[in-house]
Amino acid sequence: VEVTALPERELVRRRFRGDTVGLVFQAGALFDFLDVEGNLRWPLEEAGRDRVDSRAAAALAMVELDPEAFLHRPVETLSGGERRRVALARALVLEPRVVLYDEPTTGLDPPTAAGITRLIHRLRDERGMTALVTTHDMGSARAVADRVALLRDGALLFHGRLAEAEARPEVKAFIEGLRVQARDAGPGGAG
Repeated sequence: VEVTALPERELVRRRFRGDTVGLVFQAGALFDFLDVEGNLRWPLEEAGRDRVDSRAAAALAMVELDPEAFLHRPVETLSGGERRRVALARALVLEPRVVLYDEPTTGLDPPTAAGITRLIHRLRDERGMTALVTTHDMGSARAVADRVALLRDGALLFHGRLAEAEARPEVKAFIEGLRVQARDAGPGGAG
């Protein structure tokens, strides 16, 4: 369904956000004036849901955080990895079918980034959630991707299976950070 031109009211009516699609922002976008529980309750209350307390606790458990230890924590006391997990829990409380992840491992140390990648993979496999991940972290992409789409200079360079992408020289060069000169460009042509 093409949604980019739909008015806000139609998006809400069709329930594209929340129930269908959850979003995890790169920096978490948690509300600092709310504790963890408040951040998890917010989308539930906005959607008029019941069982708010149990859903919040269940969402924390899904992201491998102990509800007893985290529900009442102030957001400013969370580490980077904990913030990402709470942000993911907030996206999961409405039980979406698709979760969009914006650079989920950016700025995290390698062990924490690997834990977030494993979590995305587990949620996809165990809960059947579709994960759409934007990332520059090719290790993370290799760990979670069934299919990839690579963009360069605003254009779609490739869409398909990761193994197929890595077999194409221009895509492999992109992944490895090399500039590839356009085939039809002459001397001084665009790269």
